[in-house]
Amino acid sequence: MKQINNILQQIEEIERQVKEVYEKKGICTELWNLTEQIPILKRELSLLRQQETAVLLEDWQYMWDVGAPIPHVFSNGYELFLIYYLAQNDPKWDGTYVNVIDINSSASHSIALITFEHVVHHAFGAPNDEVINGHPLYEHGLEAHTAHEIIHSSQISKLEKINAVHSCYAPDYWKKLKHYAFTFHDEMFECIARGYKAEVFNTSFKEVVFMATERLFK
Repeated sequence: MKQINNILQQIEEIERQVKEVYEKKGICTELWNLTEQIPILKRELSLLRQQETAVLLEDWQYMWDVGAPIPHVFSNGYELFLIYYLAQNDPKWDGTYVNVIDINSSASHSIALITFEHVVHHAFGAPNDEVINGHPLYEHGLEAHTAHEIIHSSQISKLEKINAVHSCYAPDYWKKLKHYAFTFHDEMFECIARGYKAEVFNTSFKEVVFMATERLFK
């Protein structure tokens, strides 16, 4: 309880400082440094309370392009493939132009192919990054443009309860499942699965799509 109170006090103090800096029209970096501490503390608070919490996948090395990741999902209900453009640094970029991405182009890009195994549920669509703060998990660690695992997932609990009526219901199976949530620019992707495998290809988007569909049909 003491630890929870300490975090609540820290959040209250940071929010007070944010308000003060904003009113004084302080430096943007100062405001940013303060505000980025809030989701970290709220995540810690949520975990201490054993609430449903979005935890960042700290070892996730496959970050997508923020502006136009163009995620695609292919699934047969058991195995699922997620494809998107990886973030790339353009050393020539000076802020005066925009790189337009065309998925029909034959040009090579860094493309991620994420394979989720033993999938029991997935969702793909709204919300986008402009309304992410309206999501129920926003106060529990969910952030824009990043990869999460949902701890104490209510969705897994709901699905397990439904499946508990089956004569072959096995509680241990549900304990091994993980709930992933990826917040893209225009969409949010969620998947409940046993695990995943990530691959990176330097080729056209179409080529990776063909590769995924070929694997799906095999």
